[in-house]
Amino acid sequence: MIKRSFARYTIALSVSTIVSAATADAEPLTRLDDLIVSGDASYDSSKDVLNIAGSQPSGLFSSWFSKFSFCSDVGCLPGDKHRAQLINRWISRHGADRLEYGAVFDGVINTGRADPWRPRTHYRQGQQIDTNGQGDASIFEAISSGTSGLDPRSMPRGLAQSISDGGLHWRYVGPAGTDAKAVLGISGVIGPSGGRSWGIVNDLIMKPGAQRSFVAAMESDLGNESGHCELGRHSCYNIFLYGLSSFTSTALIAAGTPNKGPAKDYLFGLWLKGPNLVQDVSILNETESAIGLRFANGSHASGAIVDETSSPVSFHIAGSHSTASLLDTSKSANAILMNGQYGYSIINTQGAGGPGGSFALTIKSGQLVCFSGQNACFTYDTNKGTMKYVVDGQIVFSVDRSGNLRVKGKIMQGTRD
Repeated sequence: MIKRSFARYTIALSVSTIVSAATADAEPLTRLDDLIVSGDASYDSSKDVLNIAGSQPSGLFSSWFSKFSFCSDVGCLPGDKHRAQLINRWISRHGADRLEYGAVFDGVINTGRADPWRPRTHYRQGQQIDTNGQGDASIFEAISSGTSGLDPRSMPRGLAQSISDGGLHWRYVGPAGTDAKAVLGISGVIGPSGGRSWGIVNDLIMKPGAQRSFVAAMESDLGNESGHCELGRHSCYNIFLYGLSSFTSTALIAAGTPNKGPAKDYLFGLWLKGPNLVQDVSILNETESAIGLRFANGSHASGAIVDETSSPVSFHIAGSHSTASLLDTSKSANAILMNGQYGYSIINTQGAGGPGGSFALTIKSGQLVCFSGQNACFTYDTNKGTMKYVVDGQIVFSVDRSGNLRVKGKIMQGTRD
């Protein structure tokens, strides 16, 4: 029993030594049975509850079930509604001359390397490979040194302890994934009786007067000092989100707020910052969803998409589209509004090809092609087979299919206006 007294409370730590019956000669394991806080904290044995909400002492509290009643500084539900099995309550104590953490998991991973199998590659005895994604999804270890076979047909497969591959032999070690290592692992299961559930809940509240020069609820840093991660050969991610579902879930990432305004929660929804942050594509979508990018509901004061970059083109459309490259079904004052400064032309169709490339513009009967706003326009009447030039609602001249020309004014010789 380890006991230590403080001004307002006493902590008693009970530690047990456990030796498994199946492995009596193994190294004993240490288990934290109970950490009991007395003083301002009150223990109600009838309810199996240890209340630490009143004193809010700092320290580590552990039990074999959710026994501790507490209220976080972030906030809590009304009444005695919070329970925890493990609580690490921490209060910073140093000034700006010390970096402090509430809890640290500091790991070194230097075992378990298993590279993908490659043909015509020399492997040394004891070297391991991972065939995940290559058709077998297993870990193999070389039991002899040598060079692998000429093509993927030589790649080791199966569960044997001696598998021939070119000039060497492999033995099956286990399924792919046994080579994985993690500094921290969190896992959970929701059963049929489970309520609303979270894998991780992370809250950080900036109280009035808190400094705002830099605050982050979560930070993830990936430092690559090993070499460039080539697309198709390596997978190096800062954050990797994956799906393991048998049924469709709602969203891979969802963001929302109960804020009713008038102030917004954030200036930017997603901020990719810095010229050296991304090399090839800032946002890459390789899914087969019904819609690749959608803006629904809401209102945007400047525009749903605004391009303020200096790039060869603003929108580069490639691929194959059965209906159209651009489809506008909106209700707008203009489908396309050109207000920029153009060096050659507003619309340039000289590079267009294909069966429809000969038609720079097609319009339906009755539509107008106008100049100077909507005062002077050309239109075509399919019923009469007549092309008309209309100014201020009056037909100035028309030409029919036979080439007959009708002119409201005079036909005059000369090229001057």
